[in-house]
Amino acid sequence: MRHVVLLAIVGLAAVLVFAGFLRLERAGKRMTTVLVIFGLVLIEAWIYPNQSLIPAGIFHPVLGGGSGVGGADTGLSFRLPEILVPVALTARLLARGRPFLMRAASLWWLAFLAWLVAAAVIGVKNGNSANLALFEGKVIAYIGFFVLVAGVPAGEFAHGRTFRRFLYGASLMAAIGIVLSQLRANISLAIPAVPIRNMGEMGADAATIFLSLGLIAAAIAICSERRARLLITSLPLLFASVVAGQRAALIAMAVGLAIFFIAIAIGWKRVRSTPTEIGLGVATFVALLLVPVLVTAVVGKRQPTVPFSGAVNAAFDTRAKQLSAQDRLNQWATARRLIDRNPIIGSGLGFTYQHWDPGFKVFVTTDLTHNIALDLLLRVGAIGLGLFITALALTLFDGFATWLKHPDPLIAAVAVACTCALSGLIAKGMVESIFEKYRLATLLGFLVGAVASTRLTQPEPAQARVPDASYSMKESPAWN
Repeated sequence: MRHVVLLAIVGLAAVLVFAGFLRLERAGKRMTTVLVIFGLVLIEAWIYPNQSLIPAGIFHPVLGGGSGVGGADTGLSFRLPEILVPVALTARLLARGRPFLMRAASLWWLAFLAWLVAAAVIGVKNGNSANLALFEGKVIAYIGFFVLVAGVPAGEFAHGRTFRRFLYGASLMAAIGIVLSQLRANISLAIPAVPIRNMGEMGADAATIFLSLGLIAAAIAICSERRARLLITSLPLLFASVVAGQRAALIAMAVGLAIFFIAIAIGWKRVRSTPTEIGLGVATFVALLLVPVLVTAVVGKRQPTVPFSGAVNAAFDTRAKQLSAQDRLNQWATARRLIDRNPIIGSGLGFTYQHWDPGFKVFVTTDLTHNIALDLLLRVGAIGLGLFITALALTLFDGFATWLKHPDPLIAAVAVACTCALSGLIAKGMVESIFEKYRLATLLGFLVGAVASTRLTQPEPAQARVPDASYSMKESPAWN
């Protein structure tokens, strides 16, 4: 009886969520639909640094069980994106009434997702764990988020108030996270359906999402006539990766910022920054650097702490990190040998293997390689990797082409920022598996969709010559 009541409650909740999305879509609030999903992912990553230790509740629905030791679920569990993305997509299809037509990059992404479905079938047929194959197959919903994002007119990213308010809110969250991390805070609150345990650490997933939003805010700011607020907004977002204490997050930041500066230099004619705004940005940057010094002074330490040195040192110089690096090398060596068995189609989803972990000095069974290319070769073979690389390359090309050629400088700014953030995310994926991290996979879908949006929505050329104007956007027929 208890299970029947629980299923009834879940069913009612699903109907209400679907009705809410349907209402938003019929009202033309596609950006709101996207930000509800993406915002919930960001809030969850901010509250719970480790995705494996999220207790059962709103952010981690569990059926037929509960939350066990360390937050491990004992029933059928879900993550919000794998529920909300299909529901929202269904609502959009029903509200729009027409199938979507897409550019080449989007079609290649769909082909890649379709091959993942085939890889799940191959994996089960090969005797791999069906449960693990299903778990890995959830990435289809996460990356498939790009379809919803691509349906949002690019003008709403570049000029819309809703998205800018989202950036402001995210910046406030990042600033609070930086302060809490430096204070070594440990917050626990018994909130019904959202229990908070040991909040205070800046999680690597949250930091990577903040980085992406920071690049977008910074790009829009430097290409806008009114930019002071967005420049200030971008700084905490960009800083989050420094305090996250993860090498992969720092790699993402380094690669993303490096490509961003190169792209800005190439497209310098679009930049509208003045010495005053640059000086304000530098001053705010220095202020953030001084936060740890002020904190140590307040708590009464005799010598100030070098800003963020602890986080950076923990990311690279500790014994644990050295052992983790060796563990990665062992995984990659083993994975390369296994790839040779099925190089074309791979071993299918749900495939596991053993490697030596020097930290615990045991053989570990895992399905991860912590390298996106090896993950794909191991599971979906050269075909899957080829589809992924083609889709990614076309998306990166679209992003940089939009930056150089689009008549609206702010839409061009969104395109180049998302392209740089996507490059950083892929660089992070070379030392960390991002498909199993649903937050990062959802971020991947968001960035791909945002770049597609900038290519699918075009302003009237005559109106696009006036910077920061309110454009009457002419949408591509592909989304009508």
